[in-house]
Amino acid sequence: MIDYESALVAIEKAIFSPATVTVAMGELVDHCASQMPGDHWKAIKDLPWEKSIDELQGWVEKILQTEPPDDDVDALYFGVYYPETDDGSPRIPVLYFAGTDSFDGDEWTVTPAYAPEGMDHDSPLLVDLHTRLGAVSEAVQLLGNYVLSFGYICLVGRELARRVDRALLVGGRKLRHLACGFEGAEYFNLGRLKPDSTELE
Repeated sequence: MIDYESALVAIEKAIFSPATVTVAMGELVDHCASQMPGDHWKAIKDLPWEKSIDELQGWVEKILQTEPPDDDVDALYFGVYYPETDDGSPRIPVLYFAGTDSFDGDEWTVTPAYAPEGMDHDSPLLVDLHTRLGAVSEAVQLLGNYVLSFGYICLVGRELARRVDRALLVGGRKLRHLACGFEGAEYFNLGRLKPDSTELE
């Protein structure tokens, strides 16, 4: 059974620390290993966490350049969901990028006001992670999907907030919030994006 309380503490610590994506994800893998020990975690720790951010940067920048959010969009969101399949095959994770016009810092609106074309992204890393976890056991997959997918998408948001041109992220606004998490479930408000800073506030 997943200890969600300790998992959320571990995720929060990782994403708000100054650690690199690789180090932060390593800490989250260690947390998983402490809950369900096994040799399989070493290979998962060695996945190309940092390198995958480069690909995602190009994806987000292309969206923002071709279909920027309106100025009434007050928050952007990086999320993960597991879409139903028509043939009953196992569901795989999909990463997405959206926005809302009704975010107060405490509650995320599930229905996005900003849903650009190409907002869904089939992340090879998330699919690889999901497959590796499932090959061990259902329990390990549930734990890893929660802790590692959640932590990863938050770190994606943190890193892209630093890398992507703030003019693209903020537009004509004085600030925008940035949140990350699971669709319709837990999320973290990572902070505020401002045009004159590369850090989240």
